[in-house]
Amino acid sequence: MDFSTMWLYPNEALVRVKGKRGLEVINTPDGLYDKIKESGKDKISFKYKVDDEPCRIETVNSVNGTSFVIRKLMHDLKPLVELGMPVKVAERLMDPKLNGLVIFAGLQGVGKTTCGSSLLLERIKKYGGSAQVLEDPPELDLDGIYNNGVIQQIDVHERNYANIRINEELGYYASRALRADTDIVYLGEVLRSSEAKEVVTHSGNGALIITTIHASSVSMAIERLINLAGKNSEFMLSTTLSAIIYITLRTLNSGKRFMHVSPLFCDSPTVRIAIKEMNFDAVENYAQQQTNSILTGS
Repeated sequence: MDFSTMWLYPNEALVRVKGKRGLEVINTPDGLYDKIKESGKDKISFKYKVDDEPCRIETVNSVNGTSFVIRKLMHDLKPLVELGMPVKVAERLMDPKLNGLVIFAGLQGVGKTTCGSSLLLERIKKYGGSAQVLEDPPELDLDGIYNNGVIQQIDVHERNYANIRINEELGYYASRALRADTDIVYLGEVLRSSEAKEVVTHSGNGALIITTIHASSVSMAIERLINLAGKNSEFMLSTTLSAIIYITLRTLNSGKRFMHVSPLFCDSPTVRIAIKEMNFDAVENYAQQQTNSILTGS
């Protein structure tokens, strides 16, 4: 079945084909609504296979009843460069000594999760070791053994409606991951204060921490993370933040879209001082300088 997203109702469905904006109305595939309803009983989000393809299901209880939003999960993930990441940025992200916190930032739908997951998968395939993906729920199909490495995906909030959110859960799983000799921890998307605090706290534990955040610039990503994580988080972040990769999608005259990347690698004392002092104008200037230098080779 050709779709990237499906809005599933008892008697009809709407589908969006990848790369197209409009929706197409189709008949509900035979038995699919009832199967998903039974499989996802009392769950707000869960994984399910449609035509043997892994999908993420979101339960929507609207005024007219229950429907489901079905998104196909990417399970043939490309390396960073093939996704459109500039070679020099990808090379620095693949540095075997990289640790601390790496953030992929941008607005919705630009590929933050895809790039973060690609980095994790590429490093595990190249260097081996262990990784845990803590998401709500997992958006890509990564769980498995890879030659000399392993990735374990954990659905942090797979609970019934009575216990949808428990703030301590992410910290609990992150602590368990690090106690399990995990080399890379992917901590889903930062949306709330509890998640921001866990990301900042665990970024200083020696492992590589990868996460994503909604933001409109490099400096806004740092400012938002600090505001969510709370007082004094800027001090730890100034020592543990390794890189922010800000992603936007741009359109050529031909209509083809491409990834534009503004990176900030925090290996300079001046960058770290700007973060500690919450001088976000300076942070943005450093990001622009690095973008010009890295992407033009100057």
